[in-house]
Amino acid sequence: MKKRSASWRNVLLILPLLQLTIFTFAQNAFPVTGKVTDNTGKPLEGVTVQVKGTSISTETKSDGFFSINAPSGSSVLVFSSVGFTPREQPIQNKSQVNLSLALADNSLDQVVVIGYGTAKKKDVTGAVASINEKDIKSRPVNNAIQALQGKVAGVDISSNERPGTLPSINIRGVRSLTASNTPLFVVDGIPLITGSIDNINPMDIESIDVLKDASATAIYGSRGANGVVIVTTKQGKAGKVTLSLNHSVTLENLVDNQEMFNANDYITFKRWAYYYANPASNPRGDQPDIAHDRTYFAATADPSAWANIAKGWAS
Repeated sequence: MKKRSASWRNVLLILPLLQLTIFTFAQNAFPVTGKVTDNTGKPLEGVTVQVKGTSISTETKSDGFFSINAPSGSSVLVFSSVGFTPREQPIQNKSQVNLSLALADNSLDQVVVIGYGTAKKKDVTGAVASINEKDIKSRPVNNAIQALQGKVAGVDISSNERPGTLPSINIRGVRSLTASNTPLFVVDGIPLITGSIDNINPMDIESIDVLKDASATAIYGSRGANGVVIVTTKQGKAGKVTLSLNHSVTLENLVDNQEMFNANDYITFKRWAYYYANPASNPRGDQPDIAHDRTYFAATADPSAWANIAKGWAS
């Protein structure tokens, strides 16, 4: 009987302690739910949600929603994700916290793909050169290749200056004596099988990147052996409609403007030519006759000149 009484006494002592523990946990646990989106309202998946100063954390699901138990309603939630600016948000005794994350504006700290790995843009040591939309607009060029001329070190662009011909481009000199030295052109991520970028309007180009070293072959294989020219064209962007006009005028004058024969000078010239070729049988150029003129012009496949001469003799 004494042993049973001792057991009940222990239960009665432990029960208040359990109630106190449950009450304390209920006081410290503050459930919070919410949704995380980007600037356009698109749900963000994989955003880390952590209670500041603690190890309590969770991640958002594919629909952007999250659920977490904070120690109290005065806790602060820290939201972070790659490519977005971290943000702190006090709970303020609210059971639901919705917010949006802004894209990070630190281009040098962004992760870029180089071959089979990734690195920060400022840490890339490969030979990569770029020109932007501002550089292209500053030059009145006819095609995108001319926009590169003189702007990128190690890129040799030459032309024979003949009308209708296109410039040739070599990256870091001639690499082969028998094969083509033309680089690979990639437009908006699509490699061009044949042709060049000369048919792309320079005003439609946002940027041109040139990969000049052997690291290009790690991405594009043997096609990038002569270098790679990556062209990014302008894309539609959210916001108000804008219209821009870029206009240029070129004036050209002939430097060597030779005087041309008129019809009378041509006929006289040809008469004197026949005379000096055979003075014994042909009359002088200033003493023509219709018989010799018929021989000079009609018999030598020059019917247009003979038609005009015949009218002159007839009159």
